[in-house]
Amino acid sequence: MVAVLSLVELLSGSSVPPLVGISSLADAAAAVSPVLLQQLFLALGVVVSLAIVASLGRPAAWYRELTDRLVGGVPWGTLLIMAGLVAVYAGLQDGFGDPAPIALPFRSWSYLDPLGIAIASFAHASTSHLVGNLIGTLVFGSIAEFIWGHKQRRDTTTRGRALWTHPGVRAVVIFPAAAALVGVFGAAIALGQIIGFSTVVFAFAGFVLVRYPLGAVIASVGQGVVSRLFTAFQLPQSVSAGGGGGLPWFASVAVQAHAVGLLVGVLLGLAYRRQTDSSHSATRIWIGVLLFGMARSLWAVYWYRGPERFVLYRAVGVALVFLLAAVVAYAVAAREEPVFPTTRSQTRNQY
Repeated sequence: MVAVLSLVELLSGSSVPPLVGISSLADAAAAVSPVLLQQLFLALGVVVSLAIVASLGRPAAWYRELTDRLVGGVPWGTLLIMAGLVAVYAGLQDGFGDPAPIALPFRSWSYLDPLGIAIASFAHASTSHLVGNLIGTLVFGSIAEFIWGHKQRRDTTTRGRALWTHPGVRAVVIFPAAAALVGVFGAAIALGQIIGFSTVVFAFAGFVLVRYPLGAVIASVGQGVVSRLFTAFQLPQSVSAGGGGGLPWFASVAVQAHAVGLLVGVLLGLAYRRQTDSSHSATRIWIGVLLFGMARSLWAVYWYRGPERFVLYRAVGVALVFLLAAVVAYAVAAREEPVFPTTRSQTRNQY
């Protein structure tokens, strides 16, 4: 009991009363704070739930499928990216040593500030901002890395092909490097002074949408579950009061950067699809992109109208999401034929 309470105290940061003189479980429960009891109940509920689903499923088969694609069944590239984000936040931004991290120099202000362009996608405005993107990277990055795969048919005909098909290089070099390039590219072309890794997170999501359209929607919901789980353990209970002002919620969302990231991910997914020659249902693609775009507020198109005034073009945004779903579905599922096929008479005239 003492060991369990010490571990929870270390993880949660809350103090645990001493257990001297406790003679029964009832006394122990009375000595533990309500917050700690809620954290223990949460951990117990998660463990029991996972144990039940594992007993009903086939964990050995799941692990075998993971190890067929990933070295050791682990998304090493995703974990390396997450470690890099934490390092930037802790090192460059001093995010854990000060209530307000250093963010001003690391925004994509201008092309005349190359440092901001280079670092913007890997810096964050707050710890909660970082945690949100870490969770998104863990969910979508892991799936994207699974699709990418570490283990490919080895080709040693040239040095370049040997490196390209080497599992270790694919895991810890190529995948993280591609994510970094997408981040810099997104910061360079997205409108506004953006900061944060969400451009790359949406690129991961776009890549996943091309291969697993409905799976991407499930993953989006799963990201919310993981985020809620983290928040529930960190802050088991809270008391809120009404009132308050500030900016509208959509004005703090870099929807343009999210859209850029999603499109880049879709293009990369299309390139990968051409290599694997896999086919997909246009309906599934359309549904997946539409649901994902709506759930992730890609419809929140807005513009400025004076100091601290913003216009949300809701109808335009929703229409754009529908059009985006149609374009992606056509690009992924359409056959390589002209949009307007030539007639027989036109074919004869060519000769």
